[in-house]
Amino acid sequence: MKTLILRLLCCGLLWAVAGEICGQDNAGPAPKMIGIPDAQPETNPPSVFIEYPKDGQHVGQSVIRTLIRATDDTRVESFRFSVNGTSVNSPQGDWYWAPGMQQPWGTSIQFNPGTNTFEVVCGDYWGNTASASVTFVYVPGSNLTLDIGNGGQVTPNYQGQSLELGQSYSMTAQPAKGFRFDGWSGSVSSSRPKLKFVMQPYLSLIARFTDVSRPVNIIRFPRANGTVTNTTIVATGKAADNSAVTNVYYQLNDSGWETASTTNAWTNWESAALSPVSGRNVIESYAVDDSGLLSRTNRVRFKY
Repeated sequence: MKTLILRLLCCGLLWAVAGEICGQDNAGPAPKMIGIPDAQPETNPPSVFIEYPKDGQHVGQSVIRTLIRATDDTRVESFRFSVNGTSVNSPQGDWYWAPGMQQPWGTSIQFNPGTNTFEVVCGDYWGNTASASVTFVYVPGSNLTLDIGNGGQVTPNYQGQSLELGQSYSMTAQPAKGFRFDGWSGSVSSSRPKLKFVMQPYLSLIARFTDVSRPVNIIRFPRANGTVTNTTIVATGKAADNSAVTNVYYQLNDSGWETASTTNAWTNWESAALSPVSGRNVIESYAVDDSGLLSRTNRVRFKY
């Protein structure tokens, strides 16, 4: 019991000290929250690099999340971020505790139209520091909005990228197998796959594709011209599509269409229990894809 009480008191003291440290507004690198056993002091500064935004880059949003890469001989311990000389505060004050941050490292920053400077100071486990900075330009409306319809791709894909206003660009639409390119729409219209355009504020483009390939559906059981002897049977089959099958329907002896069931997106399907009549029977089935296209109706004749 004494040991338990002692452990609880120690835990409470540690949490109180940690809470006090987290609340400090530190002028220097954030204090070490978790020690490294047997760590040997060193004076080499960490290495820090700003991956986003890049120096000289144009961005089209007033709020972005930065991306930082940093390494150190012992451990990257803390970061301090600033925009145009103003600190970006964290719950620990000016400094962010690196081991507790979301990976990859970075923070969200907000800025004004025009030229902005983002700076990061990186501190290591022993208090050594290094810094990096980039200057970038916020141009409102320079982000391209690109909607690529199902069934194709666009190269190069400028979706969400900040493009230079007044500059000329081109993109080419490529339909996937079983699809047809139906043209460009939005701020600029064209029926040709290759689109040339001049970047304007808040430009929006849509690449449209149409599914022109029917799904394929087959009945695997009962076999064509075969004979069954059971009073009830379960029909089975397979369906496939260049995009996605959404349903398979079947009927026995014109009794009315029913929906089949599947457990693997219609790669295999089966009917409910069916009762064939004595003599000749006909089972039919067809599939529907996500564009509403129907497969050919598959008919199988068999005997009971």
